[in-house]
Formats: sequence, structure tokens, C-alpha cells
Amino acid sequence: MVKDIWDTVFYTKSSRKKKINTVLNNTWKDVSIVFEDIFDPHNVLASFRNCDAFGVRDIHLVFSKQKRFNPLLLGKKSSASANKWLHYTIWNSSKECISYLKENKKKIYATSLHRDSKNIWDVSLSLKDIAIVFGNEKTGITDYVLKNSDILLKIPMFGFVQSLNLSVSVGIILYELNKQRRVYY
Repeated sequence: MVKDIWDTVFYTKSSRKKKINTVLNNTWKDVSIVFEDIFDPHNVLASFRNCDAFGVRDIHLVFSKQKRFNPLLLGKKSSASANKWLHYTIWNSSKECISYLKENKKKIYATSLHRDSKNIWDVSLSLKDIAIVFGNEKTGITDYVLKNSDILLKIPMFGFVQSLNLSVSVGIILYELNKQRRVYY
């Protein structure tokens, strides 16, 4: 009986180590996600679940106008505990965040309903070193991000609404990123 318990414990540790290695091997180390002044923290926290599911660990939170929150303290329910697996950098301004990303050779892809935005299906998300910016639920990305982005992205809409919930948008774009990259890598 003791041997059976030991085998179970050993198997659990072994399978956990295997799972951790699998996750680490499927992580996009060159992709960052930026959440710019999101009004509702639960929208961001629900998006963390998508980030974890699609292998993105580098998260940047900009709080220049909205109330700051700690992603590690909030979010156990909204993110299904994905918040504990992600790496966060918190910024006081979009300018600081974008400057840092550009200094680190990131191309800035920003989601926007701007007339110059390109359909996500027509943009290569397979390029290395990209940061994808998601803006405020009501106002979208700031003018600073708009002017300093390399590419503006949009999800095509075929109904009457012009946009989707933040976590849905993050999920769709990260799905498309994974679809494109799994072919290339």
C-alpha cells in the first residue's frame, strides 16, 4: 500500500514537471500584450486567461487615466488563476511603455477602429518581437499609441456592432497569432 501511494506521488511530480516543460516550450517569448487604460479590471483579468492559453506571458499595464489595480491580488476568479503565471510590468504612461518596447526592438501592433486599420487576416503576426496594444473599452487606444504604432489591426465585423468585448478580442487575435506562427515555426 505504501508503494502505491509513493508511485502516485512520484507520477504526479513527474507529470507536473512534464506539463511545465511543455508550457515553457510553447510560450511566445517575443510577444508582449499591452493593456492601455482599461476601465474595468475584470475585462483585463479575463484577457489574462487568453494570454496564458495562447502562450503569451509578457503583459504591460498602462494606468495613466484609469484606477490602478494589482493583477496578482485581483483576478483569481476572472482569470481562472492565469494571473499567477504571467509577468507584469506596470506603467504610468503610454509614452513610457511604448518607448521601452521600441527600445527593445518591438514592433507595435495596436488594435483600432481607425480607417487605416488592417484586417487581422491580412497582417503577418508571425514576425518576431511584436507588442499588441489593446485600448480602453470606450475610447480605444490613445492618440500617442495611434501615432507610434507600426501597424493598426482590426477584427472584421459582419454584423451591426463595431467591436467586441476586450477578452473576446484578445482571444481572437491571439488565436490568429498562434494559427499563423504554428505554420512558420
